[in-house]
Amino acid sequence: MLDAFSWQAAPFEALVSKISPKRDLSHTPVFQVMITLRNVPKHQTSIEGLKVESVPQAETTSQFDLSLEFDVSEDEELECSLIYNIDLYDENTIIHMVAHYQNLLKELLTKSDCPITDLEMLTPSEWQRIVIDWNDTSAVYPTRKMGSSDNRRTGGTHP
Repeated sequence: MLDAFSWQAAPFEALVSKISPKRDLSHTPVFQVMITLRNVPKHQTSIEGLKVESVPQAETTSQFDLSLEFDVSEDEELECSLIYNIDLYDENTIIHMVAHYQNLLKELLTKSDCPITDLEMLTPSEWQRIVIDWNDTSAVYPTRKMGSSDNRRTGGTHP
């Protein structure tokens, strides 16, 4: 994974051009989900006689199906944003995804020695609903035996 850093200066468009993947306009080439960590210190640009500061821009379109972006703020806090394609996801789906991610992060912080397969991303109520309630498919079936009076009565009319 760390070997990928040696290629970070290569422009994405140049990589796509070189790889020339078969194009399907329903999604972006190569990958559909991007996770970005911007931990490079932001330096203050100065121009004599002017005060210069960066102004965050709101994303208006998504370049990928999902983009999870982490920025380290000046006070060294981790800020996160999730940008998504509204043609693929509705707001409630994204809200659930973020809640599950937050649950997983809490689990990582409290159970750092556990294998990742032992961590829960669902809340207890979601786990109950999905794993227990939705799988409660037991049903009561009649205990009649073949050849009972019901079967004999209809046997002549339904071969």
